[in-house]
Amino acid sequence: MKKKNKIFKTVAFIALLVGIILIPAKRNIVPENITGIVAYGDASKTYGDFKYTVVGNSYVRIRKYTGNGKNVVIPSEIDGHKVKQIGKYAFRHDCNVESVEIPDSVTSIGIEAFSGCSKLQSIKLPNSITSIGTKAFRACENLRTVEIPESVTKMGTRVFEFCVKLKSVKIPGGIKKIPYYTFGFCSNLQTVEISGGVKIIGGLAFFKCTSLQSVKIPDSMKKIEEYAFEKCYNLHNLEIPASVKKIEKNALPEEWAYGDFLYKIIKNSYVKITGYVGEKKDVVIPGKIDGYEVKQIGDGAFIFNIIIQSVEIPNSVQKIGKTAFGCCRNLKSVKMSDSIKIIEKNAFSSCSGLKSIEIPDGTVKIRSEAFSSCSALQSIRIPDSVKIMGNQVFEDCSSDLKIQCNKDSVAYKYAIDHGIAVDVNY
Repeated sequence: MKKKNKIFKTVAFIALLVGIILIPAKRNIVPENITGIVAYGDASKTYGDFKYTVVGNSYVRIRKYTGNGKNVVIPSEIDGHKVKQIGKYAFRHDCNVESVEIPDSVTSIGIEAFSGCSKLQSIKLPNSITSIGTKAFRACENLRTVEIPESVTKMGTRVFEFCVKLKSVKIPGGIKKIPYYTFGFCSNLQTVEISGGVKIIGGLAFFKCTSLQSVKIPDSMKKIEEYAFEKCYNLHNLEIPASVKKIEKNALPEEWAYGDFLYKIIKNSYVKITGYVGEKKDVVIPGKIDGYEVKQIGDGAFIFNIIIQSVEIPNSVQKIGKTAFGCCRNLKSVKMSDSIKIIEKNAFSSCSGLKSIEIPDGTVKIRSEAFSSCSALQSIRIPDSVKIMGNQVFEDCSSDLKIQCNKDSVAYKYAIDHGIAVDVNY
C-alpha cells in the first residue's frame, strides 16, 4: 500500500511540473490595431507651458497649463495632432491668467477647466466648441464678457456660477436645456438673451442674479423649472410666451427690490418687507411701494444686521414679524406708529443695544420672547391696548428693567406675575 501511495505522489508531482512548464504565464495582450493607450501612471508629454496627452493617436488633450503668463494662447496643433480638448482642471485656480484664446480646433472644454481663475477677464470661445463641462468657468470672479458660440449643444451644471462681474450673456439655440445653477449668484448679470431652440430653463439656473433686469424668452420654451429665477429681485421685464406649458414651484420671482429693501406683494393687496440690503445706520421704512401700503415687516427681515442703529416704522405697518429685528445688536432706537397691532415672537430678541422703547397705542399682542435677551433694556412703555402678552417676553433682560403702564392694564399684571419693576406714574 505504501509503495502505491509513493508512486501516486510521484506521478502527481511530475504532472504538476509539466503543467507549469507547458502552460504559458497569463499576459495582457493588446491587439496590434489598438493605439494611443496610456498606461496608468504614465506622465503626460510637455509642449512649452502645456502638459498634454495624445488620445487614440488621433488628437491632443491639454491636461495642464504650467506657465505663469497673463495672456495665454492655446496652440491649435502639437506633435502633428490637432488640439481638440481642454481637459478637466487644466487651468483650475490659476491666479495669473487674465485672457485665454482657444483655437478653432478645440471641440470641448472639460470639467472645471478654468474654475477659480480669479483674474480671468475675457475668453474667446471658437465656433468649433460643442460641449462645455460642469463648472468650467465657475468662480471666475473677474470674467466680464463671454460669448457662447452657436456650435455648443451640451453644457454641464454650474458652468458660470459665481461669475460675479458677468454682465450680459446670449444662450445659443443648440442648448436645449439651460442646466442647474448655470448662472447662479452672478450678481451683476443684467441682461440675458435666450435663442430660439432652447426648451427648458433648469432649476436655479439664474438663482440670486440680483441685478438681472431683462430676460428674453423664445417661443421654443416649454418649461421653467423650480427656483429658476429665485431671488432675482430686479427682474421686472420677463415676458413668458404661450409655448411655456409648465412653470414649476417658485420658478418666477416673488420677491422684489425697492432701494435697499426687499419686499413681496401679498394677495395683490399690500406689501411685506422681507429683507434689507443697505448699509445705512438710520433706516426709514417706506409707507408705500409700487402703490401698495407696507403693512408687515416680515419674519427675519433685519435679522443679524449689525449696522443699523435706528429704525422708523411707518404708520401703515400693522405687524412686526418673528425675529424681524433679532440680533440687531447696535439697534438703539425704534420709532413705531399707532397702526401696529402685533409684535411677533422674538421680534426684537437679542437687541443688546436697545435701552428703551415705547409700544404704541393700538398694539394688541406682544408674543413670547419679543424682547428676550435685550440685556441693556431698562425702560419700556406698554399701553392699555395690549391685551395679550406671551411667555418670557422679557427673558434675560436687564435686572433694572422697569415697565411703564397703568395699574389696571394687562402689562401691570404681567409685571407683577414676573417680578418686574413697575412705574405707574409715567
